[in-house]
Amino acid sequence: MTAHVDGKTVRVGGPRLLEQAGQAELSEAGRWRGEGAIILHVLVEQDGAEPVVVGALALADEVRDESRQAVDALHKLGIQVVMITGDAQTVAGVVSRSFSTTLSTVTPSASAVKFVMIRWRSTGFATARMSSAET
Repeated sequence: MTAHVDGKTVRVGGPRLLEQAGQAELSEAGRWRGEGAIILHVLVEQDGAEPVVVGALALADEVRDESRQAVDALHKLGIQVVMITGDAQTVAGVVSRSFSTTLSTVTPSASAVKFVMIRWRSTGFATARMSSAET
């Protein structure tokens, strides 16, 4: 995203933006990423000078209470829960560990195939969007 504010060009974006600008990410980004966040950096450019990284945003999924309750109920019934996602491995791992579930990461186009394979092997299935990131 690009905006022009008070004669400055402000850009917000991920790793590709940093690469294009020839800039390094902020030191906090690695820790945030390890906690499951997606990092967006804020770069400012003034009067044609090189863009400078002035900040970053850490975006993370928040697990819905009703999702946690549903997974807990399934665990109490002795049902193994598998989380299938196309999210980045680190992000998905944080959410999966918080649920004590098995994690399977796939490309978005492969999600349906994986879902059908799991349904075929089990006696039942359930789906839910576990985070509120898209609401």
